[in-house]
Amino acid sequence: MNLNNTRYASADIVIFNRPTRVDSEQVLPLLRQLAAMNDINVVLNGPVRTMNRTRTEMEQLIESEWASELESGSIYMAHSNWLDFPSFGYKKPIYISLVKDPIDRMVSDFYKRRSLVKRAIYRRMYPGRRERPEEWYQQSFNECVRSGSPECLFVKYSVADYIQDFKRQTLYFCGNSEDCL
Repeated sequence: MNLNNTRYASADIVIFNRPTRVDSEQVLPLLRQLAAMNDINVVLNGPVRTMNRTRTEMEQLIESEWASELESGSIYMAHSNWLDFPSFGYKKPIYISLVKDPIDRMVSDFYKRRSLVKRAIYRRMYPGRRERPEEWYQQSFNECVRSGSPECLFVKYSVADYIQDFKRQTLYFCGNSEDCL
């Protein structure tokens, strides 16, 4: 099986769509260094900034058009689902991405949400707002699963989760349609 589909690309743009909670930030310094060594333009984040699980047809069109206008050889990095450029009349770029074991990804996300850093950010962003109880911060992932907490459930085909944590890696490789959920 040949998973390298670079030969099918018709645009000289690389898109690193950075799935969440796969440690993609570890790749950023490498791409920046390669870009500096090869005089390549690196672009972080595009015109569509949304926390929604999927993007609307208009948002997909806007991002496809915007990315297609980047200078040849650019690397565009953003948390973005796979986009079908040809369906919007644009050339297919080169995609690179990462995958993490789904269970490992959920576990690391679970503990990241409970980290001291996240707690400090929350306190800074929402001063005076009531925090979650200490038990929530102390709960283990296994306890969460055993208790049936909605936070630790994966509900197939759901379009809204208890916590918007983007459990579905499929969207980064399949796109924005309901079939990808």
